[in-house]
Amino acid sequence: MWWQHMIPHGHRMDRVATLMPAAAIGCWSHASQKAQREMKPDRPTFVVNPGIVPPDHDERGGEALRRSLGIDEGRVVVGIVGRLQAWKGQDKFLEAIAELRNRGRDVHGLIVGGDAFGRSPEYAASLTRLVSELELDSFVTMTGQVPDAAPYVQLMDVAVNASDQEPFGIVLIEAMAAGVPVVAVANGGPLDIVETGVTGALAPNPAPTALADAIDVVIRDPRRREKMGREARRQCLDRFTAQSMADQMAVRFTEVAGIA
Repeated sequence: MWWQHMIPHGHRMDRVATLMPAAAIGCWSHASQKAQREMKPDRPTFVVNPGIVPPDHDERGGEALRRSLGIDEGRVVVGIVGRLQAWKGQDKFLEAIAELRNRGRDVHGLIVGGDAFGRSPEYAASLTRLVSELELDSFVTMTGQVPDAAPYVQLMDVAVNASDQEPFGIVLIEAMAAGVPVVAVANGGPLDIVETGVTGALAPNPAPTALADAIDVVIRDPRRREKMGREARRQCLDRFTAQSMADQMAVRFTEVAGIA
């Protein structure tokens, strides 16, 4: 048995791994499972979504951190968390923030993360330039690398994952655990996580306008947004904890092993 962490697209490693005899291949998401099933030879597959240990819920505190970041009181905070790499879509996120502000939405973009391991220094530098080009200098904060993203997530009114073909999206369930509604692209792992109008919204594609539309669904009604946040946390605690993942793993392993 082995584990498919990504959504396979025919990479040599995926082809070699699939050639090996296996009783089953575990997958993080149904999108991953679907892609794995299309590889030859066909192998039995199953899905177990990842889980986290939910952090303590402090009712969205952090006024001091908000002030230190220069985010005006009352402004809606739209955030994205992750290392700065092109496939993570921070550039599209910035363009979505600009689009929302052009629509008259009083939003502040919060980008949490840095150029981890120096993998994409050119992309990281391009984001700073893009902020200025979009005239967002007073409306976007980039934290750089941080030791713990949780306090920043607590500041957010909505958390965005702008990745196209995201294998799962741990950051989404981390935000949900904090009571933050989420927005993601409607492909890959987020299809297992996000319910539009219930826990957040799904954008049909990663285009900035589509992301802005999905964010708008969440932020335009504060009472509805708070309700989404509560439901997001409830679903995280019900479906995406480390304990629920372990329980599902045990069931699947027992099934594959044929243990009565």
